[in-house]
Amino acid sequence: MSDNGADPIRPQPHQPASGGAGRQAGDGTRGDERAGYTPPALPPVRASLLHVVIPVTAAWLVAAVVLLFSLDNVRADGHLIWLWTSLAGGLLGGVGLSIYGWQRRAARRGGRSAQRTALDT
Repeated sequence: MSDNGADPIRPQPHQPASGGAGRQAGDGTRGDERAGYTPPALPPVRASLLHVVIPVTAAWLVAAVVLLFSLDNVRADGHLIWLWTSLAGGLLGGVGLSIYGWQRRAARRGGRSAQRTALDT
C-alpha cells in the first residue's frame, strides 16, 4: 500500500473534474447527450459505389490483359508483381461487386440482415 491508502496494483476509478460537465464516470455518455443533443443527419452519398468500383475493377482487368500480352517483357524485366497485383485488383473488385449485389438483392427482398445502405444508390 502507498502512503495515501490506495492500492498501487489496482487502478482507482477515474473521478471527473468538478462541475459535472462532460463524461461522468461509468455512465458511458457524453454530457451533451444527456442534455437532449441530437447530432445532425449525415448528408446523402453523392457518388454511387458502382460508378467508382466498376471502372476501377475494369482498369485492373485491362492492365492484367495488357501485361499478359507483354508477358515476355514483364518476365525479362522482373516485374511479374505488376501482373499479380492487377489480377488481385480485378479479383477483389469482382468479389466486392458480387457482395454488393448480394446485399442489394437482400435489401430489396426485405431481408433482416441486409444492409439498407445498398438501396441508397
